[in-house]
Amino acid sequence: MEIICPMNLSGDQVTPRAKGTQKPIDSPEVTDMHLLRISQELLPDHFSALHLTLGIKPSIAQGILTQKINDYPDTYMHLLQLWKTESHRTLRDLDQVLVESKAGGLRSKYK
Repeated sequence: MEIICPMNLSGDQVTPRAKGTQKPIDSPEVTDMHLLRISQELLPDHFSALHLTLGIKPSIAQGILTQKINDYPDTYMHLLQLWKTESHRTLRDLDQVLVESKAGGLRSKYK
C-alpha cells in the first residue's frame, strides 16, 4: 500500500499529522464560522498581503480567484480554509495573520 503525502500550501510535500496529536489549549480553535465572518469583511485590497501571509503562492491564489470569478469573499474563505486545514489553527494564529496582512482592525469582527 502506497502512502501519498499531500502538498502543503507552498507546493512542498508534507507528512500527514499524527492521529491523537494534542492540541494546545491556550487559545480556542479556529472554526469555519470565524473564517466566514472574516472573509466577508476583507476587502479586495487585502488579497496579496493575505495570501502571502498565509504562505499561499501567488499563482495558486490567483487561480482560486479566477475559478471563483473574482468573488473575493468566496476566494478568501477558500484561502483561509486551506490555511486552517494545513495544521491546527487557533484564534491567536488568526489574529496574527490579520495583523501581518494589514487587516488587524478586523480582529473584533469574528469573535
